[in-house]
Amino acid sequence: MKETVPGYFLTTRWSLIRDVSSEEELAAAKALAEFCETYRAPLLAFAKATAPDPQDAEDFIQGFFEKLLQRGFLANADPDRGRLRTFLLTCLKRHIADELRKRYAAKRGGGIPDQTLDEALAIASEAPGPDETYHRKWAILLLERTVGMLRHSWVEAGKSELFDGLSPCLGYAEQTNGDRAELAVRLGMTKGSLKTALYHLRRDYRDILLQEIASTVEDKTHDHLMDELKDLLAFV
Repeated sequence: MKETVPGYFLTTRWSLIRDVSSEEELAAAKALAEFCETYRAPLLAFAKATAPDPQDAEDFIQGFFEKLLQRGFLANADPDRGRLRTFLLTCLKRHIADELRKRYAAKRGGGIPDQTLDEALAIASEAPGPDETYHRKWAILLLERTVGMLRHSWVEAGKSELFDGLSPCLGYAEQTNGDRAELAVRLGMTKGSLKTALYHLRRDYRDILLQEIASTVEDKTHDHLMDELKDLLAFV
């Protein structure tokens, strides 16, 4: 049997983008708002790294979201295609390439050579620099969203002060025995209870992070999710 992560949240990111094209106007508007809030930043980061003018980047993203909504494109989103972040980036690249093609076609009479058009389209479709910027922003927002969900769950459990005291320990730097002892005193805990609390915090963090990743990929086996996590962290 395939090992999968525990299910903390009912709405996946793939189902969210399909909801954007719902025939129910209110549901579609709500889904679009959540979709934009979640994915606008990494998509804009790519557009800014691609477009020579910052305003062009804003225009590209605005037009991209309008196209997705008006044409019902997201209704055809298929998780079998792989990673959601890759799917969205591919869609944005095609949109930017189309926009650049239209601009240069309109200016063709002004003597702009085909080579310039080809170079512009290449930037929108294959440039590694903008791609890296996009994936880095995606990874950072994923980690920030995970911490936000983790804090919410601990606050709901009446452990907000404990979370605030322990959350700096979520970083990769390992604390020394002295650091642990000082933290235990500050929180009014024994070393043993501190160790247990840290274990629970990191366990919850890991589970939420893997659940967030699972919502954006089709293969939800543990090994695949760990590979995806490793790939994302390489951009941070």
